[in-house]
Amino acid sequence: MSTDFCSQQSYQMGIEPYGTASEAMVWLLLEYHGEWRNQALEDNDLPPAVQAWLHDAQRCIPRSRPLLIRSEKPRATRSFYIIDTTPHRPTLYHVPFDDYSELLSYDPQQIIQGHSQLSPSDEKLFLVCTNGKRDQCCAKFGLPIYQAFQSQEGIHTWQCTHIGGHRFASTGIVFPSGVTYGYITEEQVPSLAQAIRADQVLLPLYRGRTAYSAWVNAAEYFLRKQEQLLADADLTWRTSEQVSADVWQIMFSDAQGKSYRVQLNVTQHEPLPSSCFQPYKPQARFHLQHIEQVD
Repeated sequence: MSTDFCSQQSYQMGIEPYGTASEAMVWLLLEYHGEWRNQALEDNDLPPAVQAWLHDAQRCIPRSRPLLIRSEKPRATRSFYIIDTTPHRPTLYHVPFDDYSELLSYDPQQIIQGHSQLSPSDEKLFLVCTNGKRDQCCAKFGLPIYQAFQSQEGIHTWQCTHIGGHRFASTGIVFPSGVTYGYITEEQVPSLAQAIRADQVLLPLYRGRTAYSAWVNAAEYFLRKQEQLLADADLTWRTSEQVSADVWQIMFSDAQGKSYRVQLNVTQHEPLPSSCFQPYKPQARFHLQHIEQVD
């Protein structure tokens, strides 16, 4: 059992972040400035009715996931976001509120289905995981990234609770796209912020997008890297086919109408860091077999 920072160990061991984005299509982001404990979504001081409301929303909306968010300087008016990360038509709704009881009059399921008077917002959000009670890496490496982003224009940056993959800290998610990054350093903040503003992906830090499975995210990374397709809209996932126990074929098309077949296999790597102060665990590793353009 190691006592070093798990993200430093992962980086030194050359563990690539692609194919590791947490999966969820819809995200429910609730501003909360109370203490963030290890299991922040279950163990908090929100009013019980609001906790029940948030859990009901997650239960009713397929492939949804809640997060708590906060800013360094909270304001009287707080924020709740409902975000659909469906590729090429991501949608973000912003609900400002002064008291948590106001949220009980909203139906997140109706909002995400477009059956409300709320209009989509054009905000760009960047969430940085800083939940140090869940894993020390998130606070140590996440807080400097959150603070560095404060000087970046056009991006509303929040701290957030655990998003998965603290072995890649600092980790963050762009909304409404759901594009996820890892191993972010302060030196990379300007480049990452520019990519976010331009709706592009920064491949060296790319973990994938939350709407896709791990297979699709890994295949997308390899294809983007080979063809240098960096715009968020450059690729569209079409189909996935499991051709054997450990081999998948994933089809994409690009903005010019070209189609590509990407074939991957996966291996269970030797035990690797998964969290600070925890035993190493076997981790899946994706390997590119080939990429071919098809008619």
